[in-house]
Amino acid sequence: MWGIVATLAASLAFAGFELPRLARAGLRKERIVFLAALGIAATLNVLHALQVPLPSPFKLIEAVYGPIGRAVFELLK
Repeated sequence: MWGIVATLAASLAFAGFELPRLARAGLRKERIVFLAALGIAATLNVLHALQVPLPSPFKLIEAVYGPIGRAVFELLK
């Protein structure tokens, strides 16, 4: 419970500190990327605090590059 509250408080603090600076500089795309990254990080942290089993990032890498690697190895045989 406290992990979730701390995550949300830290996310709001980071957003409150960084977003006005990005807005003053007129960096619209950077604000979008910052909010997306912060949202993904906060979501993963809350899921971890709730002890939801999360897949390894290696599974995604394997799914993307596995067929390419097999094709290259097949080509080089």
